[in-house]
Amino acid sequence: SFPTRRSSDLLCRAGIKNIKSEDLEYWNRVRDQFREVHKICKAITIPLFIKYKKKENLSTGSYGYYTDYLRTVAELGYDMTLPDVIYPRGLKEAHDRETAKRVALQNKEEAERFKRIETHYHNENHKYEFATDLFLIRMVKDYLELIKEGSVLSHCVGSYANRVASGETTILVIRKISAPDIPYYTLEIRDGRIVQYHGYKNERENKIDPAIEAFVQEWEKELKCRKNKKNAKSQRAMAVAV
Repeated sequence: SFPTRRSSDLLCRAGIKNIKSEDLEYWNRVRDQFREVHKICKAITIPLFIKYKKKENLSTGSYGYYTDYLRTVAELGYDMTLPDVIYPRGLKEAHDRETAKRVALQNKEEAERFKRIETHYHNENHKYEFATDLFLIRMVKDYLELIKEGSVLSHCVGSYANRVASGETTILVIRKISAPDIPYYTLEIRDGRIVQYHGYKNERENKIDPAIEAFVQEWEKELKCRKNKKNAKSQRAMAVAV
């Protein structure tokens, strides 16, 4: 913690000379912010902090960018003694750039953690994939696609990752044939039964597209047909064995 001494003494000890009244007033306004960033990075000094704050015109509203930036570069393993790291030029751009790196890294780590989603896709998708002239349905390919599905359609399917990876539930994506890479509807199936299927924002603004309802019904019929054929084939094989 910082010693309780007059602000002018503290600034003098920090190496600031010819201290004016406005300097003291400014320090009294920002000293709590300095304490916060100093906890994150001990290499930040009072003079350079004040200089950087003024240079970047960090207001109370934009100050959060700086603390978030420092935490981000620390998590990414940057050298927290380098001036170019702790006092970046163009704070907002640096914040957004490093945040994007952290998110990409986290997504990569999460993708490795949920590798079983991809395994399920390769092993089981043939059971579910189906297409007509208008739509196609298939299993979600991997964790990143699951996250994208929820993000684009503004629903919570991304939170199902653990259940999908464990095999507790199966998530399938419905796409337009004309736009096979763009999320359109998402369907959940469990124990061979449809649990739910939804489009953008779970249809809070519109009802499910009747064309999608018809497609899902056609897909269900196709699955039953495949199951019946598989059962019939098994029965014939058993009869031959007997």
